[in-house]
Amino acid sequence: RRGADEAVLTRRQLLRRTMIATSAAATEKAFATLGVEQNIRNDGRDRLDYRDLAVDNGVLPQAHGSARVTVGRDLVGGGGTDALAAVKAELATPAQEAPGQGFVVVSVDCAPSLFIHANNRRDARDDVNAELSAAMGRLLSSSLALESLCVMHGRFAWRLFIDVMVFSTAGNVLDVVSMAVWSALSTTRLPKLVPIKAEAGFPDDFELDSNQENSQPLDIEQVPISVTLNIIGTEHVVDAAPLEEACAATRVSVGVNRRGDFCGVYQAGSSALPATRIPELMGCALGTASTLFEGLEAAAKQSTKQAGEHPDLLPMAAGFFA
Repeated sequence: RRGADEAVLTRRQLLRRTMIATSAAATEKAFATLGVEQNIRNDGRDRLDYRDLAVDNGVLPQAHGSARVTVGRDLVGGGGTDALAAVKAELATPAQEAPGQGFVVVSVDCAPSLFIHANNRRDARDDVNAELSAAMGRLLSSSLALESLCVMHGRFAWRLFIDVMVFSTAGNVLDVVSMAVWSALSTTRLPKLVPIKAEAGFPDDFELDSNQENSQPLDIEQVPISVTLNIIGTEHVVDAAPLEEACAATRVSVGVNRRGDFCGVYQAGSSALPATRIPELMGCALGTASTLFEGLEAAAKQSTKQAGEHPDLLPMAAGFFA
């Protein structure tokens, strides 16, 4: 049974507060809120502590890039929030309004089993999938170098399909999805295309370089990850567990790239956020993102090293689970 304070919210408002709604009794919320205010969370963490982060890159050799990120995995290797991202690339004709740019299409799909307690499972799942896909689309549309995806001005450009599957959740879904997408993009390698000049002397077509060692990485210097801060009582926490998300009156997601630039701020919830708190939250997001990037980059370097030692494992063709 939901607490009385959640009963007055519409389903859409509740969704925006908790992403994947979690039922919690009023006494559980009071206990969790008191712990946050005293800087002792239910699982023993401080307010700004992140749970264990596990990153597995290159898990789908058929894709141009892939990664699986898990936060909060238990001692036997299960549970936590678990997301798998894969990048598929294909050649397409650039849009007329942007003849020198490529495309990026993001799709996030949460497992149906995550909504077994929802009143209307299909609508709840569709809403969460749309929310996550739109959030990731906003993060990437203004940060990924679309010009670098252009192969031949006005004729050929790469279209990237980024597919994400969320297998399980223990809170903080958006941040885990963003890290899975960043990791997948960091390991993405596109085949090198060599322009072929026509008789008039300008490039008219291209040929594929069959040497996989010449495959090219993406420019992701400005691609951010999301750091979500949940406002509980008078304090805020990072990497919130489901109960903490249910306690939060406001949630602020901040996009931060590796250079420390802020790429966007998204607020959701039933309470207004005082403007005086924004600098504090931004600073917290910046510090958390810096620590997370160190772990993600270490995993990416390890994946690149393994690919260099075994170049035959580099993908020739794209396709999600192809």
